Amino acid sequence: MAIDLDKLEAELEKRRRVAQMFAGLPDDTLLNTSQAAAFLGLQPQTLAQWRCEGVGPTHSGGRPIYYSVKALNDFAASRRKAVEAPGAAKARQAQAMGRLSAPAGLSSRKAAPRAA
Repeated sequence: MAIDLDKLEAELEKRRRVAQMFAGLPDDTLLNTSQAAAFLGLQPQTLAQWRCEGVGPTHSGGRPIYYSVKALNDFAASRRKAVEAPGAAKARQAQAMGRLSAPAGLSSRKAAPRAA
């Protein structure tokens, strides 16, 4: 599968502009759904779906719905940890397996024939 580098670069530039737009906002700043979606790099419909499912970042309970910058940052950090955790677990497992060595000669033995 070929990667369209121009499209990728355009998306990265868009994300840089959004990051600059939200940089330095105080934690207590409230963002509407569209702004919060842009902050997280999502579509507003995704946040709406997550609200219906009871997942996603903490938000105001009334109408209109607002998200604090702190809640969005906390949510983003928790998502990063959740994504990184499986890889970290595999790395720890591989490291542990490397430390466990088979008894001498065991790895070169052939399996005993099975009884019929």
